[in-house]
Amino acid sequence: MESKKTYISKFDEFVSKTSSNCKDFTEKDWAEADSTFAHLENDDLKKWKNELTPDESKHINELKGKYYALKVKDGLIDLKNGLKDLEEQGESFVKELGLDSTLNK
Repeated sequence: MESKKTYISKFDEFVSKTSSNCKDFTEKDWAEADSTFAHLENDDLKKWKNELTPDESKHINELKGKYYALKVKDGLIDLKNGLKDLEEQGESFVKELGLDSTLNK
């Protein structure tokens, strides 16, 4: 049976590994990480919530906050890449319209 200490260590290790590797995550990797996080945040935490010291509760909340920040950062990177793609598409769209001689009359 898992101990409270093991649970906290497992959560620590999960967030640490996610932080180290998230730059290379695919959508599938994020889906797996989200599933693991949901299990750690909900199911496992229910077992230990009433036994956590104030310091342990604070630490778990910090881990949750760090994971959420990693997710937001990943979303912002996706948004930035999407805007860059849109800019490139817009440039080629305008260029192609300019090449159409029937529009220049």
